[in-house]
Amino acid sequence: QMEGMTEEAFDVLKREAEDKRKLLHSQKEALSQKQQEELEKMEKEVAQREVQIASEKTAREALELKLAAMQSQIVSTSADDQRVAELEVERQAARAKIDEQLQHEQELREKLKHVDDDHINIEEEFATLQEELTAKTKKLKKLWTRYETVRADLADQQGMNQREREDLLAIVRQQDRDLKLKMLVVASFIPE
Repeated sequence: QMEGMTEEAFDVLKREAEDKRKLLHSQKEALSQKQQEELEKMEKEVAQREVQIASEKTAREALELKLAAMQSQIVSTSADDQRVAELEVERQAARAKIDEQLQHEQELREKLKHVDDDHINIEEEFATLQEELTAKTKKLKKLWTRYETVRADLADQQGMNQREREDLLAIVRQQDRDLKLKMLVVASFIPE
């Protein structure tokens, strides 16, 4: 069930990024050269985010497969009940971290949605070109500030996710070594 939610969350995030790219592309034709350059820069960053989303999705799926493999090994090995309980607690902690990452990604999606809503409001009508230029410049500065805030939050989250991923991989490796050792001990003392 969690795997389905993860897939859905990534699909929603990818669709939102694609919608944002389409919106930016349609607005690019009506804006000045400088604004077009800024929109092109934002489009590149959206494309980079899509690539990051795909790589995070792949890493998360691999981690979930490893967790599932660990769980099946825990179930099949009854040599050390206390260690099995510890492994289960660690698996649940890893699952909680994944849930926390999903929650944070949802919050980032909400922030991106607000930025998209503000981009839609750029299309307001004005009496003169100067009024339009002034209003759009103010709006662009405001949006750029929001964009930088979201980008900084995203960078912080990615760094945190990378550290958590490394911690989880270290746990998985240690558990794998422990399990192999226990299986070797069981195989040595219990004849087949």
